[in-house]
Amino acid sequence: MTVSRERIDSFARDRMAAGELLTWQFDEDADEVTFFVPPEVAETQYPAEIDGTVVVVHRIPRPTAFTSTNWSRDDFNIPTR
Repeated sequence: MTVSRERIDSFARDRMAAGELLTWQFDEDADEVTFFVPPEVAETQYPAEIDGTVVVVHRIPRPTAFTSTNWSRDDFNIPTR
């Protein structure tokens, strides 16, 4: 593992521990790391690069939970008898 990769992994683990990162993907061929963050995390909290490796930030929306008050059988095309 390169020094750059070690620093990226360390940075990512710290961000995950703080709840500011969901997961990440390192692409050695493109010399790029993609961080997937929750919607409430600002992209400006991340550096443009880490040790020369380009940083790309993507926000992932949180899933919406369906409860009995916001869905019906019609939403899922479930036939009724």
